[in-house]
Amino acid sequence: MSDLPVIDVGKSWWAGLADVHKINPAEHMDDDADGAYCWVAVAASSEEEATELISRIAKDEGLVIEGVEDLQPVSSLDEMRELDEELAENAAALAAGDKAIWGTMNLYQAEDA
Repeated sequence: MSDLPVIDVGKSWWAGLADVHKINPAEHMDDDADGAYCWVAVAASSEEEATELISRIAKDEGLVIEGVEDLQPVSSLDEMRELDEELAENAAALAAGDKAIWGTMNLYQAEDA
């Protein structure tokens, strides 16, 4: 039995490293940051659905996804922890109704990317 938050039958947790950029000033990034690499996880039935869901959720947060690398199904907090400690901690504390788990966000400016 998984120690991850319970999700709908037929879905799995998918985690990947997203490259996100601000559409408008976003509360998740400092004013001088142009973007960030961050770990994110969503419940989906396929890799394609996970990618679409990550993009949709990010847009709702005022962010746009430039790409998601290493997107993979994960079945335990330990697997998430191997990817990113903060992602696993946030998964363990996921609030009811949350659609995404965000992990460590490494901010960058355009010239750093």
